[in-house]
Amino acid sequence: RTLPQVTQLYLSCDGATAQQLRHVGKPLFKDFWERYMESMDILATRPERTVCRLTLLRGENMAGPAEWAQVLQRARPNFIEVTGVTMAGLFQKTGLGTMNMPTHLEVKDFAQQLCEEMPGYQLACEHEHSNSALIASEAFRSENWKTWIDFEGFADAMAQGKSLSALEYTAATPSWALLGSPSEGFAPTETRQLRARARPKWSEEKELWRQRPPAASSSFEVR
Repeated sequence: RTLPQVTQLYLSCDGATAQQLRHVGKPLFKDFWERYMESMDILATRPERTVCRLTLLRGENMAGPAEWAQVLQRARPNFIEVTGVTMAGLFQKTGLGTMNMPTHLEVKDFAQQLCEEMPGYQLACEHEHSNSALIASEAFRSENWKTWIDFEGFADAMAQGKSLSALEYTAATPSWALLGSPSEGFAPTETRQLRARARPKWSEEKELWRQRPPAASSSFEVR
């Protein structure tokens, strides 16, 4: 509550229910759910850009978009960042595997289901390379989306001792970052390496994908 205004304030959200949060987040405090809800309430009062960041695990916290919507609406975030979990060292300790890692299409599908439960929000951007999608409040869209940050404008205001609302330091979203862009969110200023074999679009295809021999050329296509 007393945190000075920042450019963008994130809240990591690991579960839509106390059971999910206990299982996925491994909280240290007994009153973890009360603390979680209090964080949501605080986020709803903040003046700057606010983001709820969901890290999705198949079979763990991807069921029940309606339950997620009920929790997230309490925070009233400007943005919801939906990201698929990536392989980590803790996987071996917790019994998780690649089947718990949603594909990019599965992340987008879940994000769309969440939008349908949350009036006033739409899918705005995607980034296939980091397996993520961005849900944004419709307040950040007039004719076009303005999900990016005007960092210079924010810095100037802070230097002058001014406080800005989230809508007062927006910047236009570039076309390559928008949902449905041919580049799937990959910046044209970067060099992209594509696998010789495209990754599975759905998790059910992973086992068959692993059994197939690699292509004759294992080099990466760069574009």
